[in-house]
Amino acid sequence: NGLVTITPDMVEGGSSDNCTPAEQLVMQVSPNTFTCQDIGTRTVTLSVTDLSGNTAFCQTQVVIQDNLGICPPASPIASIGGQLATELGDPLPQMIVGLDGGVPIAIHTDLNGNYQFDNLPTGYSYTVVPAWNSDFDNGVTTFDMVLIRRHILGIQLLDSPYKLIAADVNRSNTITTVDMVHIRQLILHMTDKFPDNTSWRFIAADYEFPDPTNPWLEPFPEAITIGNLYENSWGNDFVGVKVGDVNGSALTQPAGGFAGEGEDRSDRMLLLDIEDRVLQPGEEIEVRVTLDEALSLVALQGTCTFDPEALEWLGWQPGALPALSDECWNVRHSGEGWLALAWISEEERPVQGTLWTWRFRAKKAVRLSGVLHFDSSRTRAGAWSADDAAWKPAFRFGESRQDEGVTAWPNPFRDGFTLGWHLPKGGKTTLKIFDSTGKLCLEKTETRPSGAQTWQVDADELPAGAGVYWYRIETESRQWNGRLVRLE
Repeated sequence: NGLVTITPDMVEGGSSDNCTPAEQLVMQVSPNTFTCQDIGTRTVTLSVTDLSGNTAFCQTQVVIQDNLGICPPASPIASIGGQLATELGDPLPQMIVGLDGGVPIAIHTDLNGNYQFDNLPTGYSYTVVPAWNSDFDNGVTTFDMVLIRRHILGIQLLDSPYKLIAADVNRSNTITTVDMVHIRQLILHMTDKFPDNTSWRFIAADYEFPDPTNPWLEPFPEAITIGNLYENSWGNDFVGVKVGDVNGSALTQPAGGFAGEGEDRSDRMLLLDIEDRVLQPGEEIEVRVTLDEALSLVALQGTCTFDPEALEWLGWQPGALPALSDECWNVRHSGEGWLALAWISEEERPVQGTLWTWRFRAKKAVRLSGVLHFDSSRTRAGAWSADDAAWKPAFRFGESRQDEGVTAWPNPFRDGFTLGWHLPKGGKTTLKIFDSTGKLCLEKTETRPSGAQTWQVDADELPAGAGVYWYRIETESRQWNGRLVRLE
């Protein structure tokens, strides 16, 4: 039937012990079962144990032969195949699989994550080694940092050996805050890879971790060896681990990005409010990024892009986001018109109000909403709340929040309008009117006392034609802004 078993007495040559009689010695030989695939010379181990539990062993070689012609004729060629998939079973296409042995070659997995090496000469030993060392940031987010932090603090442990391996981004066989630092640097595009590690690791799928809570207890197999290839060898499967991605969000298709990105993410918008305004050349402004409704944010990331021909970034100030620090920003490319943010919360509590403030200097007359954006052009935009829900952050520009107490009537207007407001402190007061492109259309300056104020503007003081205008009232201590609409 193509199966043969050997017993210890076939290889034992006279074992003895100074206390235990020979007939009471326990002998075992390993391996002791061979098939047609094992024809040839094989090494076996004989172990001998006495009554006291003492064990000694030695090795020898046995020759497996098919003298009765039971085994089918050996083929001169055979195939080796298997599949690469994630822990959840998602196939990994377009990954590289290398083969070392009689014929060293490398191929890519197909769309189902399968690979197959054909026409391999039999009689050789082959080793299958998958590899993929590109797209380090695929699926790596600040939410992974949150999950790693919870694991380190014992709040919520990572529940599989593969997630633990993914969290160990510096390949130190431990999970520490250093791993979180490396993840943040990758998200911020301050580096493009992890130190001493690859983008993906692949573990033999049939390997059972002795202790799933400590996958580094012994070296885990990242290659599969087929010794003395005799016939086709299938099922040489691997589990792929995306380093840095502990929540399985890495996209496993060639397009790259987040797994599951689509309706679920885009439906939850996190709107960050910014006061829109018209800027004049040389004007320095503070841009407050505000969250209207309280939300228990635990992570926020993304890219702030702006037109470097229109704005010069001057700096930032912290606000309601706890633990927002310089380490959360990449400002090295502000001269090129982009800043990257990667923030996580050290305390999961609701936040509201001004999250942070940027300072800019205008280089030309522009409307702020036309030159400032929050997107995924470098660092992918994303936010996560304490209930692990994902949000898509974006800027929402609105009228000035400083126009409280300012009334414009009539608005819309035809013949003119009047602005009414309260001036807390007297002094030089300037009114500026801008058109929708940011061009200054009217400027008036007066010295006014404190108290109730009105300012009348006739339509003939402005360019002819209907359109949208913006007003700004400036004093030494504050300013008011608002929107006006002129009818035909």
